[in-house]
Amino acid sequence: MIEHAEAIVPAGVARLQVKLARTWLAAGAWREAQVYAQRAQWWDKGSSEPPELLAAIRGYTVVLLGRLDDGRAELAPQLQVAFGKAPYEVVNRENPISEMISSPHRVDCAVAVVAADVGVTAELRDQFAVALAIGASIGIALTRISHAVREVELDLGPDFPDVPVVRAGSGDEIYELADRIPGWIKSQGAETECTQFRALLMTPEDHSPPSTMIDFGEHRRTASVLAELPGAAEDTVLVLFEVSEAVSVMAGARFVCELGSGVVTRIVK
Repeated sequence: MIEHAEAIVPAGVARLQVKLARTWLAAGAWREAQVYAQRAQWWDKGSSEPPELLAAIRGYTVVLLGRLDDGRAELAPQLQVAFGKAPYEVVNRENPISEMISSPHRVDCAVAVVAADVGVTAELRDQFAVALAIGASIGIALTRISHAVREVELDLGPDFPDVPVVRAGSGDEIYELADRIPGWIKSQGAETECTQFRALLMTPEDHSPPSTMIDFGEHRRTASVLAELPGAAEDTVLVLFEVSEAVSVMAGARFVCELGSGVVTRIVK
């Protein structure tokens, strides 16, 4: 009788999570819907409803990069409005690198807000490096540019060739930016069964343990830390993990462990 009751509780919690996910989805809030659907799947792994619901939730995350005072705060709500009812979430955080690594949601596109009178900074190059490392597409929204100026030379360096640049000063230009972003986004790769992978994390405050439990949401594995190297930007670290049992993941997959939140950057073997 007790065992039966223990089985009912997770199933009941899962049904509540599914109901909340559908409510958020109906309201057009796909990120919240995704969170509740993932929770439902964790509570009741035997049910087919949460995976089917997750498959039906389509949405994309666009993170704004660059300096806060170059127009990010002003552009974020305007770009969100320009997307209309399309399933795109514009995210503007004080620390874009931490957001790209620690967010539970996949980052599909990183758009740098660059003031024409400032140009590309070393800080922005670090942010671009992290975006590319986690598999996000990148682009530039150019602000503070006079209509009389036809072209602006941006020194991105050899590491970031062919980055698309769109003006984002007027309303028409912001609508054009919203129209262009879907074409920049890459398709997701397929999951691969592996035992070793590299991942990017924020540098942990304490010394990394030799092993840790990694939680991918659907899967949990004990993993050994085989190596640590400096990451794509300051305060990030690139870790080579080996899991105790093969797990199916893809580049860009997100997880949580004792070292913090991380993003798989490459399947090794």
